[in-house]
Amino acid sequence: MKSFNLLLLACLTVLAVGCGEAPTEVADSGEEMSTSSEELSACTASCAAGSVSCPSGTTNCSAVNGQGVTCDGTFYACPTCSYFSCASRDTLECAMPGYETPCCRANGSVGKCRCGVKRWSCF
Repeated sequence: MKSFNLLLLACLTVLAVGCGEAPTEVADSGEEMSTSSEELSACTASCAAGSVSCPSGTTNCSAVNGQGVTCDGTFYACPTCSYFSCASRDTLECAMPGYETPCCRANGSVGKCRCGVKRWSCF
């Protein structure tokens, strides 16, 4: 039993010491992150209506949350919402209770409108 306890203690110690810390390189909104050509590049920017990433094979990239990514010198902007405005449909009459449709919020993110009792309710 002592051998088992020692083995268990040794495994736990190796796990605790061997794991180390997770990388802390995370970009805040509007903060730029970049990688050099020596590193494997995988840049992604978080956007109001989704995200945008560099294509595979990119050697140099940078990402700015809320704006887009630059991949080997080419800028890829954050996607924009292409639906109608949530505010323009909210409280208008509708004929199909329970029907839902996507819409664009004021901040550019994708929202949803639901047909309630004869009126749209958007959120």
